This record gives sequence, structure tokens and C-alpha cells, in this order.
Amino acid sequence: MSYYRITGPTAIFTITGFTNGFDGRMLTLINATSYAMTLKHQVTSSAANQINTGGSDAVLAANGVVTLMYNATLTKWMLTGGQGFATSSSGWGLTGNSSTTAGTNFIGTTDNIDLVFKTNGAEEMGITSAGNVGIGTPTPTQGLEVRDGHLLLSNSGTAGELRLAEPSAGGSNYTAFKTAVQAANITYTLPIADGSNGQVMTTNGSGTMSWATPIGFIKYAKKSAVENVANSSTLQDDDHLTQTLGTNETWELYLQLDAKGNSNNMKMAVVIPTGATMSLLAFQTQSNNINEAMTVSGTATTSNYQMNLTTGTGIFISGIITTSGTAGTVKLQWAQLNAQATATTLGTGSYMKLTKFQ
Repeated sequence: MSYYRITGPTAIFTITGFTNGFDGRMLTLINATSYAMTLKHQVTSSAANQINTGGSDAVLAANGVVTLMYNATLTKWMLTGGQGFATSSSGWGLTGNSSTTAGTNFIGTTDNIDLVFKTNGAEEMGITSAGNVGIGTPTPTQGLEVRDGHLLLSNSGTAGELRLAEPSAGGSNYTAFKTAVQAANITYTLPIADGSNGQVMTTNGSGTMSWATPIGFIKYAKKSAVENVANSSTLQDDDHLTQTLGTNETWELYLQLDAKGNSNNMKMAVVIPTGATMSLLAFQTQSNNINEAMTVSGTATTSNYQMNLTTGTGIFISGIITTSGTAGTVKLQWAQLNAQATATTLGTGSYMKLTKFQ
């Protein structure tokens, strides 16, 4: 038996064999360095005096001991025992590894195959060949996917933050969400669809979120072009004066219309969602005088108004619309009272204004 104490190397090193091998010769190596020593497994080589570890490269940690015996038939140094080493340079010991090099030593695959982590024989986590991490799923489709579980950012004193970075081209800022001290758990259930422009997210007091239009919110619709109707007494939708209303809401409606045409030759209607109610007041100016005022209330889908027209007449409609369980559209319809060739016109000074009450 020959003993060798290795002291020279100052970094990770590899031994590929020993000279002067003869059948039955025994060697004991002591790695007295501070670095890992690899015994190169070279069973496929025909050269003599190389090492056969019995499987793959053997890594001997600092202060580890290994014994080899030469086999003249195989012409190799056979690994027979030792302590302080892993069975392979690509393997990891049950109690960890030492003297590894970041970027060189790693847990993973070198081919296009997923990396799987199991407990009790069942896959619990994996990294796909595309780099997606899955917990509870073998086929994650996102960078991180957790199936049938929860994510918890715990802390030892100060609440952590969920941070979303801005686009890297814009800088290194982020938006963060953070909890305060709570009396109980809170679960927020998000709406099933996106809201409308100007809506805000509200809660029912039990964590169920929904989109709602805030009190005092104003919707405008303005005519962007002059609109003419001639030779028609059939009510038609105005090209511009329309807005949508949600369910169970109350709105103040105000219409200001710049109308022109022959005298006594315009009629109009206000269309509201099915099931809604309204109470409206309409009046007009004619030669700078206020004409007769007209009111309407009820649940009809439309309310009709007959107006006297002269050049430059202003028409004003205001009132309250309350929707029920059906959302829909409020819009202005209008036409000539009696069909004639002289056009009835609504100008670009006309607009619709809706203000949310509740």
C-alpha cells in the first residue's frame, strides 16, 4: 500500500491516472489541499494507468481520502473506497457540496429536457426547457405558474412589497403594492370584465370588486358636424348625441340644441334603456323669447316633443333618468314634423351632457 498526501494545487484540480501500475497495487490519496480534487473516469480509453471510478468522475473534497487498486486485466486504477467525496462531478451530495465554481458547477440539464423536482415520487416543481417554472403543474406557460395553491409574501416584521418594474428602456423605477396592519384576512375578487372609460373599482364591503361610475362623473357628447334631415318625418338617431348608461344608476340629462328649419317643422324623442324611467322638461327660445315648456315622465322608451322652429332656435331639454337592471343607451332622435324639401338642421353647437347622481 502506498500513501500520497497531495498539497500542491491552489485551485480545483483533476487527476487522470498514475504511472507504474501493476496488478494488485494499492494507492491511498489524501487531499490535503483546500480545493476539490476530481478523479477522471476514463473507462472508454484503452490507455493504461488511467482511472475507472465505476461510473463517472469522482470529486474528492478537501481533506478527503480515496483508495485505488490497479487491475492489470482492465489496465486501470479501480476506485475501491474512500470518504469525503461525491460519486460524480456532476452530482450533488445529500449534505451539500464544497469547492464548487459558480457557472461551472450547477444543478440542471445540458440537453433540451425539463428539470423535475419530486417529493414522495410525485413531481411538485419543474423548470421547462423554455425556462418556465411550474409549481403544481408540469406544463407552465408563464415565467412562474402556481396551480391549485397560493402565493404568500411573509415577513419577520415589515410587510414586503409586490413590485412591478417599469419598462427597462424607461429606467429602473417600479410600482409596488404593500399591506398595512389588518384586523383580519381580506380577499378581493376582481370583476369578470373590464369597465368603461372613467369608471372606478369599488367593493361591496365583502371583497367583491366591481366597476362603477363615480358620483358627479360627467359624460359629454357634442355634434362634430352639421346634420340635415329633409323629406322625412321618421324619427332617426342623431349622428352624435348618444351615451351609454349602466345598471341601477341615476343621471341628470341636459341637451342644448342649435336647431334651424321651417316653422313648426321638427319633432324629437329621447330614447332610454329598457326598464328605465325619466322625468324631463323641454323648452325653446324663439326670437329671444321663451316658448311653451313641456314635461314628460314615465317608463316609456321614448318621449316625443314637437317644436316650433325659426332661424337660430335654441332647444333645451333637462331632467332625470334612472336605469334599472338593464344597461343601455340614451340618445336623441329627431325628424321633420311634416316631410318637406327644406332641410331641418342641428348645428355643431348642439351637445348632450349627463351628470351621475347615484
